[in-house]
Amino acid sequence: MIARHLARVWVCLLLCLGVAHAEARWVVLGGALVEGVFALGGGAQVVGIDDSAQSLPGVGPLPAVGYYRQFSAEGVLALKPTRVVLPDTAGPAAALAQLAAAGVPVSVLPGGHGLESARVRVRELGALLGQKAKADQVLADMDAAVVEVAARADRARSKGRAPPRVLFAFVHGGNRLQLAGADTAAADMLRLVGAENALQGRSGYAPLAAESVVVARPEVWVTTTRSLAAAGGRDGLLKQPGVALTPAGKNGRLVVLDDHRLLGFGPHLGEALRALSAALYPAVD
Repeated sequence: MIARHLARVWVCLLLCLGVAHAEARWVVLGGALVEGVFALGGGAQVVGIDDSAQSLPGVGPLPAVGYYRQFSAEGVLALKPTRVVLPDTAGPAAALAQLAAAGVPVSVLPGGHGLESARVRVRELGALLGQKAKADQVLADMDAAVVEVAARADRARSKGRAPPRVLFAFVHGGNRLQLAGADTAAADMLRLVGAENALQGRSGYAPLAAESVVVARPEVWVTTTRSLAAAGGRDGLLKQPGVALTPAGKNGRLVVLDDHRLLGFGPHLGEALRALSAALYPAVD
């Protein structure tokens, strides 16, 4: 009798947990967070995303509620979320206030670029999803990649090779190419792989001007797939002001990687670091 009663209780608990899981409805804003939720096994409960995550492989199609910095609270609430996950850079403030007034649980995670922000996002998403083991695996891969790319840069230096001078060209709003200076995700990626950002003395993104390009003397151009398409492909990039006059332009050294992988600082950061390092330091291993 007791055993039968315990069995019924156990079945009831399992059913309740199954219903709770089925009813979980998350709206997730920000490409790195969306990518993190899916990588950690929580994709099935995502019912809405923002515009920045629409091109992520394996994510769509899902309703979008605008760009995370200017999202629509009405659009979020229309999806009847049980939780909203967003970066601390999300806005506007009025939309955040509307979510709070509606009583929807909101989880705010770091939205900045950089290794530590990426690690915190993975760790906290793992806790929210009950996927600590998966989160630990992702974090271990990130840490291993950081060690690997640093070792590759050290081997290059030991062979007398100076850190490559890199200009990072990126479409930062609109269709015009800009150069990535300090305090950008691109600059952080270059620093992590031991490369030198050739655009010195500038923060944020600067318009691509012939004078700046020639003076910077980049040995390598790095860009993203979307940015290269906006520039008109490889030939279009070489026709941009001053590009063909640089050592990188003359030698045809151009590295192109996926936008989200390269600049998103998401769960695939380790993969992006390895790819960028291998492209910047060929024939080192």
